[in-house]
Amino acid sequence: MRTTVAILVLVCAAVLPPAAASAETTPVRRTVERSTPAATHVRVNNAAGDVQILGDDGSTVRVTARVRATTDAAAAKVGVDVASSGGETVVTVNVPQSSPSFVHWIFDRGHISVDLVVRVPRRSVLAARVAVGDLDVRAITAEIDAHTGTGDIHLHDVATDAGATSGTGDIAVDLAGGWKGARLKVRTGTGDARIHVPSGLRAHVDARAGVGDVRNEIGNANVTSPVIEVRSGVGDVTITTH
Repeated sequence: MRTTVAILVLVCAAVLPPAAASAETTPVRRTVERSTPAATHVRVNNAAGDVQILGDDGSTVRVTARVRATTDAAAAKVGVDVASSGGETVVTVNVPQSSPSFVHWIFDRGHISVDLVVRVPRRSVLAARVAVGDLDVRAITAEIDAHTGTGDIHLHDVATDAGATSGTGDIAVDLAGGWKGARLKVRTGTGDARIHVPSGLRAHVDARAGVGDVRNEIGNANVTSPVIEVRSGVGDVTITTH
């Protein structure tokens, strides 16, 4: 069984184009717009494609999705849903399995991606998950929880607690002036982690790299809060001031 799985992974890796190259060469076949009144918590899920989340002064969640696919028929099958329930608004992208076998399905999905621009109230508590693609978050003043499987993460002007995790990808976090958070947690398996903090910030810092350099300009204050925890398995860790 292990041999079979290994062969399947190697074949797919050798034949399928890289995600970035596929996104650049696959045309946009369809643009979808959705909106709904926003709940306090917002969750965004995307399997393949870049995601940008922008905070604003509105009261709705508004989504613009640009569907890239090799054919119009494939693009038409992609679903973009926005729904609110139980205090949470969820944005979901659905790429249906249209091929009869698992192997064919992998190849089909490799040619479909959906880039999202999501506008949410800036005070939304945000959770975002992207399997393959970059994640960019701006102007959110509440808590942020950001994950990518493969893709970079950039959190801008973070005002309070935040977490960013990537399996493979660089992570950049810019803390806002007057940051009021109790904890910042950043982890990447393979990639650089760069944290920019306000000048004069005193924090308990735990920064480590398995293979890579660690540069910490703010030192490690003898305080219990706030805590800045940064990890990179393979990559550099940098904490600087602005």
